[in-house]
Amino acid sequence: MTTETSLLAGEETLHHTMQNYHQVLRRRLIWIGVLLLAILASLILDFTLGPAGLSLETLWNTLLSPESVDAGTRVIVWDIRLPYALMALVVGLSLGLAGAEMQTILNNPLASPFTLGVSSAAAFGAALAIIRRGYSRHSRSVVNFCQCLCLCSVCRADAGCRDPLDSGLFGGRGAVRYRAGLHL
Repeated sequence: MTTETSLLAGEETLHHTMQNYHQVLRRRLIWIGVLLLAILASLILDFTLGPAGLSLETLWNTLLSPESVDAGTRVIVWDIRLPYALMALVVGLSLGLAGAEMQTILNNPLASPFTLGVSSAAAFGAALAIIRRGYSRHSRSVVNFCQCLCLCSVCRADAGCRDPLDSGLFGGRGAVRYRAGLHL
């Protein structure tokens, strides 16, 4: 009798836990849907606002059949606004993902690029590229990226089997070195 009651109690607890899990999952899916709609609305606003004053109908026609609209509208949408809007979307998503990854790795909800010195490495790379003057605007971005990648790789290798706090402290020391390099 007691085993049957404990089994029934266990099944009720399992059922209650599954209901809570489905409720949390449903709530998360709703939030994802709301955020996707907000992103879509901001992209549409990005296209329609501006000196050209494109209407939604013109925008829709230009996106679906570019040959049916005049060349000026086609250039505004396909060559100017669409690349910038998509680039902003990809950069924003990438920065959000990088921030979440950094907070997860360091187990610190307040972690930022300044915590490990990544921003200092990028500043050092930019200063180095500007001093060299042989770099174009795009190669400066590559140098900044390489500096950040170098610092992150060294931090990751140094962390090895240690805890994330040691990695953060090492990154802080790296940031001080890069800042010192900026003042040379």
